[in-house]
Amino acid sequence: MPKVRVQQFHETDDEFHELGGLQVIDLTEVELTALQDHDGEITWLEGRRGYFGLADEEHVKK
Repeated sequence: MPKVRVQQFHETDDEFHELGGLQVIDLTEVELTALQDHDGEITWLEGRRGYFGLADEEHVKK
């Protein structure tokens, strides 16, 4: 699974608010594809039960 830098969001009253700082997490190929298909915009990831957006397109080096 690729490690990528993401920002997690919380939705209230049709607005998104950042939850904490940037995170580096392992995404499945399906999750990464979902974020890339939405051009890195805030996207619901069902497996993680949350909203995420890509902080950058590059994979984090190990």
